[in-house]
Amino acid sequence: MRLLALFLLAAALGDKGIPLALADEATPYQPSAQYAGRIAAAVKRNLVYTEALAVNKAAEVEITLAVDGSIVDRRLLRSSGVPSWDEAALQAVDRTKRLPLDSSGRVPPVITIAFHHSSFN
Repeated sequence: MRLLALFLLAAALGDKGIPLALADEATPYQPSAQYAGRIAAAVKRNLVYTEALAVNKAAEVEITLAVDGSIVDRRLLRSSGVPSWDEAALQAVDRTKRLPLDSSGRVPPVITIAFHHSSFN
């Protein structure tokens, strides 16, 4: 079964909790407490956006990963309503190319990142 981890990276992951939805599988994946922050740091350094946004809506991007953390695919799940912000989020994922492994040496096969404009300024 497909494992789905949902990381909502709102407020640049200042929140200590990591929302995580897991599919039913034999050995469920539980990320370490620091993992969401490592993902945010990897993607944030590749985000380029200089325009001001009046509304802080999120662009949600689903990312499919190989077992080594390489990004295999990405797609926009939910638009922010601002095409340039949506494109900046997709390009940040493209530039990242590979997400870090968790301390266990694993990555979830699929994650969803919510790109909130205020979180990445």
